[in-house]
Amino acid sequence: MKPPKFERKWRYITFGVNRLLQAPVWLVVLVIVALLDAFSWVLRWIWKGMAFVFLLVFKPLSFVFEVCWKAIENTYPLLLRTALAQPIVVVAAAVFSAVIAFLLAGNLDTELLPRFQQDEVYADVAGPEGTQIKDTDAEAATIIREAFKDEQFKADVARVTFEVGGEEKAGDSRPAGSHRVRMVVTIRKSAESREAAPHAEEVIRRVADDSTLFQSSAEFSAPALVKVEGGLEIEVRGDNYERLGRVAESMVRAMRQLRRDDGEAMLSDVRSSLSAGRPQVQLNYDRQQLQRFGLSADQVTTEVRNKIGGTVSTQFSSGGEDLEVFVELLSADKASLDKVRELEISKGVRLRDVLTGAGDGLVVTEGPSEIRRVGNERAVVISAEPNGVALSAARSAVEEMLGEGVVDTEDAQVGFSGQVEEMESSIFSLILAL
Repeated sequence: MKPPKFERKWRYITFGVNRLLQAPVWLVVLVIVALLDAFSWVLRWIWKGMAFVFLLVFKPLSFVFEVCWKAIENTYPLLLRTALAQPIVVVAAAVFSAVIAFLLAGNLDTELLPRFQQDEVYADVAGPEGTQIKDTDAEAATIIREAFKDEQFKADVARVTFEVGGEEKAGDSRPAGSHRVRMVVTIRKSAESREAAPHAEEVIRRVADDSTLFQSSAEFSAPALVKVEGGLEIEVRGDNYERLGRVAESMVRAMRQLRRDDGEAMLSDVRSSLSAGRPQVQLNYDRQQLQRFGLSADQVTTEVRNKIGGTVSTQFSSGGEDLEVFVELLSADKASLDKVRELEISKGVRLRDVLTGAGDGLVVTEGPSEIRRVGNERAVVISAEPNGVALSAARSAVEEMLGEGVVDTEDAQVGFSGQVEEMESSIFSLILAL
């Protein structure tokens, strides 16, 4: 039974409307299919073209490799039979090659641990001991601002953080104090660390040397997986500390004059451990005056130290806590040497009464920054870092300088330590193991 005429008409209309609505979708699908087909066709021809080019380039190389391989494959049995027939010649050739290699190895530069190129550089600067921490902090901020005035430094360095003072930590040999600053220079990721790090060190060294507080005190280091001694350390040993100081200063000046083949300095951060120390007051007692007042030098010294530096006189408990009573002179009573001379060290006895020269025995001097001993001998350590040369090359240059008599050692004993000593021990152990 056929549907009514009006129903067939509506079916035709809905079918046409449906196809009209689907036409844009099918058109988009056809366009996408055509594009994908064209893209795959282009890729296919690109691949064929690349394969043809590689074939033209590598076919001759492959042919040469095959010819050489066949030649070696055919020649090796002949050489092997000849070598087995002449064992003495083979052994002599091997020994000769080993001797030549051993002789040439002596000309190679050696290094204990090469410096890793990191994105950080550590810079340590220090002022005179006893510098107030606020003065150290202000000067550190000043030199960092001066460093960022350099355009290359500003372009290469992301930031500089610094720590003033701090306390000594277990396992950290770095000295601490209110006069010291540790700066961490972070290199930008976009900068070439091999070039940016040395330039950053140069800029910080320059601004530190221009500073009245941190002059000639900049020391640089970098993060390391293994903690080792300084690059090049030279120990100057002897009995007379003044003579050691003269020898050390002469060696520092001579080492700073060493040059590479390109004219640049061979060593950087050359410095002596014998640096300026803390000011101190020396008391020269009149022995006769001490006997007259019935005093000893130790008694007077202890009394002066307690009055100026203060001392804990007693303790008491309050609220479950132990409190100390610390007694010292007022600042006005110890503000000058004249005030110190008038200190009462015993009933009716002033300090000036027991000093030589009627009080002139109070002399301001400068004590040593440190006293080192190596093998029960006083020693001054000179440290330096190789500047673009191997550690062995730097040592050879210093040995040549000493051998030529550039520095008068004045009978002082000079020896190497630091990484040089560790490198020699490591190489000797390696040779024994081999």
